Amino acid sequence: MLKNVDRLEAILPREHHDYLAAFRSFDALAKACFSYDLDPDYKKKIQDFRTAWTDLKLPIICKIHLVYKHLAEELEQLGDGTALFNESAGKSLHTDFDRHYQGYLVKDVQGVSFEVKQRFIIYLSL
Repeated sequence: MLKNVDRLEAILPREHHDYLAAFRSFDALAKACFSYDLDPDYKKKIQDFRTAWTDLKLPIICKIHLVYKHLAEELEQLGDGTALFNESAGKSLHTDFDRHYQGYLVKDVQGVSFEVKQRFIIYLSL
């Protein structure tokens, strides 16, 4: 959706164009914060998104609260963008592990915890 804001602008009724500013500011925030390199201007990007969201008078849901109140402090501690810690990176790791683990499915539940631990160690050493 964020990659197609210009296309959305062309078809969105004029009375909803205020949402475009929120989409664009979130896109800028995502590029600044959710990559490997942290944009030095990330605090401004967060504030710009906050302003755009507030202007829409939308409720502050949990994920928006996290962006408003906690993202900057987390980024300060990391010193880098969040790419290594984002949800899709975790999903990718799980998918890769599941694919690797398929060859080691255990039908006998005796010793399963040891088996799983051993396979995890093997996976991490690849």
